[in-house]
Amino acid sequence: NTLYRAAADSSNLYPLPAPDEGIAVLDHVVETKIRVWRTVGGWQPLDSHKEDNPDGLEIVLTLHPRNGDERYRKVLGPLN
Repeated sequence: NTLYRAAADSSNLYPLPAPDEGIAVLDHVVETKIRVWRTVGGWQPLDSHKEDNPDGLEIVLTLHPRNGDERYRKVLGPLN
């Protein structure tokens, strides 16, 4: 139920450097959704089909703190 952030040095060689120890950035996360914007069809769930440079990306986090569900939404785009 906790969202962590971890980072590593950038590299253009494989294997990539291991990330540092993650730090907790958000508690009580109960659901994460990612959708892509398609010109035909609008917002669609992210699936196994490769999506090169979608027109938009939506990230939704649902939290369940003591006072009830809270939703946080971030829309990014255009990505190219």
